[in-house]
Amino acid sequence: MPDPDEYAPTPGESTAPVLWAEVAEPTGDVYAASGLDVADPGSYYHGYKAPTLLGAGRMRRALSDDEGQYEAQRFTVTVDDTARRWRTYLGARDVTRLLLNRRVVCRMISDDGRRALQRPRTVAIGLVRGYRLE
Repeated sequence: MPDPDEYAPTPGESTAPVLWAEVAEPTGDVYAASGLDVADPGSYYHGYKAPTLLGAGRMRRALSDDEGQYEAQRFTVTVDDTARRWRTYLGARDVTRLLLNRRVVCRMISDDGRRALQRPRTVAIGLVRGYRLE
């Protein structure tokens, strides 16, 4: 997690960082989703970030479990699918199995840092291990 002092408020400035998730699609493209409508240039971390990130769960990092066995980090993201992007992939038999093991990267930065095109903090990297349609 970021250093709280990094996002210390200044008068007239928002303190909330911008969080987004980058999901590798079966087509080879990367879909970037944020909680905000973020119109970044194409050269900045996959450009436009659609306002479809409904939430991110707890991002837990670990080296081993209670019994000393290796354990990778765990995190969840919830993405809106009203445009039916993910359901279309699930409906196509040849790519359905390709949703699993797709790379997901979550990044975070202050809004001012993002506008200045600074490097965001990578808070989680993982693979799609499961999905649920609701």
